[in-house]
Amino acid sequence: MNDLFTEGIPQTIQNIADLRDTRRLQQAKLFQSEPGEQLSRTLVMFSLVIPGPIKNNRFLEMVFNCGYQAFSAALKTEDIRISSYREDRRPAGATAYWMLGANAVRIKQLSTALERTEPLGVLWDFDVFSGFEQKLSAAELGFPPRSCLICGNEAKLCARNRTHSVSDLQRTISSLIMQHIPLPEQLSENRYD
Repeated sequence: MNDLFTEGIPQTIQNIADLRDTRRLQQAKLFQSEPGEQLSRTLVMFSLVIPGPIKNNRFLEMVFNCGYQAFSAALKTEDIRISSYREDRRPAGATAYWMLGANAVRIKQLSTALERTEPLGVLWDFDVFSGFEQKLSAAELGFPPRSCLICGNEAKLCARNRTHSVSDLQRTISSLIMQHIPLPEQLSENRYD
């Protein structure tokens, strides 16, 4: 199988907007439900960066699980306390939420390093919010912009200019996933069809 995007439920612009709104509501609820010193409260919202109408399927779930495991391992290595964890998996995309008792800048450095160094990290998106619900930027911390999967230029510019077709991006992503995740010939039933 060369195209891992042949399965899944195509999402509409409205589905994506609804998921974005759900994520914002969840973010606000987590900050409200977690009392404590604002400076030591950090929220991490993890999802995948996937172009096109297919946002989740069994292959993308594997990529999501790899990101979850990599971040969880990094937290354990750094001895960072997890106050709470929640996740939401749906056809419009999977999202994990960690509320941490840690400095937001340190967490953004850690998560950005994973995005930039792990083989599948280019598909991971870790948004980090400080106790004041302010989103931290990798650029503000001195990290270079994300590179395009296809040409290596700045990813935001390619996305804004639609330099590459969705099908070209999906083929590249499919190839990347097949290189880094062992995919058995027949996987269990797909819950997104």
